Amino acid sequence: MLPHELVAKYIAPVMRALIAHNLVMKGLSQERIAKLLGVSQPMVSKYLRRDRNALLKELKKYGISATEAESVIDLLSSLLERGSIVEYYSAFTSYVNSVLARGDLCEFHRRVEQRLPQNCNICRQAFSPSKDVVVMEVEEAVSMFVNHPKAYLVIPNVGSNIVAAKQGANTVSDIVGLTGGIIRVGRQVIAIGSPIYGGSRHTAKVLLVVNRRWPRKRAAMVISYNTRCIEFFRSKGFSIITLGPHESPEALLADIEQAVKKQDTPPDVLADKGGYGLEPVIYVFGESARQVVSIVVECLDTL
Repeated sequence: MLPHELVAKYIAPVMRALIAHNLVMKGLSQERIAKLLGVSQPMVSKYLRRDRNALLKELKKYGISATEAESVIDLLSSLLERGSIVEYYSAFTSYVNSVLARGDLCEFHRRVEQRLPQNCNICRQAFSPSKDVVVMEVEEAVSMFVNHPKAYLVIPNVGSNIVAAKQGANTVSDIVGLTGGIIRVGRQVIAIGSPIYGGSRHTAKVLLVVNRRWPRKRAAMVISYNTRCIEFFRSKGFSIITLGPHESPEALLADIEQAVKKQDTPPDVLADKGGYGLEPVIYVFGESARQVVSIVVECLDTL
C-alpha cells in the first residue's frame, strides 16, 4: 500500500469526520457540510454518528496526537466555512505530507504493509510539505484578527503578535510568529512581516513557559492591558494569572515562570501589569491560534 493510499484509507476519512463535527458545532447543516466536504449528506450523517473522542483516539493509534489533530481540524474547518476550497486542499495536502515526512505513520504503515523494512526512509525523503501547517495556522489567525473592525483597540504600543508552537516545542525556533508583529495605524491594524519559525522572540518565550507545563496550551496572543477585557475574561470563567509590576525587563520571564509553577490549572489569560520599561499587556493562551483570536474577538465585540 502506497503512503498516500494509507492516508486515503485510514487518515483522511477520520479527519473529514472531525471536520464535520466542527462544522455542525458552528451551526452548519448536514447538507451544507456535505457540499463543502464534497461528499453525500448520508456520509456526513455517518461521520456525525461516530464519537468525536473516539475519532481522536483513532488518529492517535495511527501516530497523530489529539492536540495536533484538533489544531489542524480547526484550521481546515475554518477554511471550508469561509469557502476557501483551494486553501483547504492546500492546507490538507501540506499537512498530510508533513505527517509523512516526519515519519509519524511509519510504524502503522509497517503493520499494514509487513514487507516494508525497518530502515525504510521513503516518506521522509519524498514528502516535504510546500508550507508548514503551523505557519498556515498563524496566517489564518492573523487574517481573522486584522480584519476585525475593532482590532485597533487592543494593540499594545509595542505591537501585538500571534504565536503557535509545533508539537514538542523546546525553543522559540519551534514556535511560529510574525517577524514584525501587528501594529496600529490610526483605526487600522497592519501585520508586518510573515509568520515563520522563530519569527517572534518575546511572545514565543512567554508561550514556551506555559506550553512546557501544559502542552495543550500551544498558542498565544499579546494584547494591550484592558480592564474591560479582563472583566470579560472573568465573566467567562477563564483561569487568570495577575502578575507584576516587575523590577526590570530581565525579571519578566522569571516572574512568569514562578507564577506558572504555582498554578494547578492551565492559565487562559496572563494579565501582566508591566513595570519599569515594560508596558502592561495581556497574554491570551489556547489550543490553537484561531481559538486564541476567537477569544480576543469575542472580547472586542463587547468594547
